[in-house]
Amino acid sequence: MSGLPYVWGARPDEVARRYPADGLLSGPTIAMTRAVPVAAPVDTTWRWLCQIAVAPYSYDLLDNRGRRSPRELTPGADRLEVGQVIGVVWHLVEAVPGRQWTGLTHASAERLFGPVAVTYAAEPDGRDGVGSRIVCRL
Repeated sequence: MSGLPYVWGARPDEVARRYPADGLLSGPTIAMTRAVPVAAPVDTTWRWLCQIAVAPYSYDLLDNRGRRSPRELTPGADRLEVGQVIGVVWHLVEAVPGRQWTGLTHASAERLFGPVAVTYAAEPDGRDGVGSRIVCRL
């Protein structure tokens, strides 16, 4: 896995923090932390993180069978349930409403990518008191 950016956009405290995904896999693991600022409050950012259950918000041609991922929030998408599929690749193992969700690769995705655990978190930015951050730990 050489050449991958293990840290991208994350602050030192975000990299040092423990996330639920950190303890889900046994054996040697590699931790990657990615983060981006968002010009929206945490509750709005959380709702968009839940949208990953509706569509992958990735390369729609490949990951969403050519369908465009929704550009508006889907009512009820923030009501996550353990076991549901999220973003084509994950099954949900834990959710803290309004804060974060954690998933593991489901069987067919694991055949392609191996075992991967992820936590997506919506957090206050802390700098301006208005915005938020998305932090992703893989």
